[in-house]
Amino acid sequence: HTSHGANKAGVNPEKIAEILKYKESSHFSLSEKAALDLAFSAGVTPNASKKEHFVELRNHFSDEAIIDIVAVIALFGFLNRWNDSMGTPIEDGALESGNTYLKDWNPDKHIY
Repeated sequence: HTSHGANKAGVNPEKIAEILKYKESSHFSLSEKAALDLAFSAGVTPNASKKEHFVELRNHFSDEAIIDIVAVIALFGFLNRWNDSMGTPIEDGALESGNTYLKDWNPDKHIY
């Protein structure tokens, strides 16, 4: 869904395709890399976010923006766990985007 949303919002397709290689990619700014560092760390179990993530985020964002970033990470963490656990069917546009941009993703349990 996020690759589909990014595509619909006009994000460069090369950027979407490089999300898992964001650290080395020239398509991501330092502020985006800081937010993604936190997102990927917070998205694992157990949560791997650290004080250093927030120190780096403060170089780029206000406290209010950091709260918003964490809220989005938490919301999508919930949605990802819910939808993956339930095998929620994925609509065609999001399925097409996932298959296009997420090379290691297997949508089988989401297709009925």
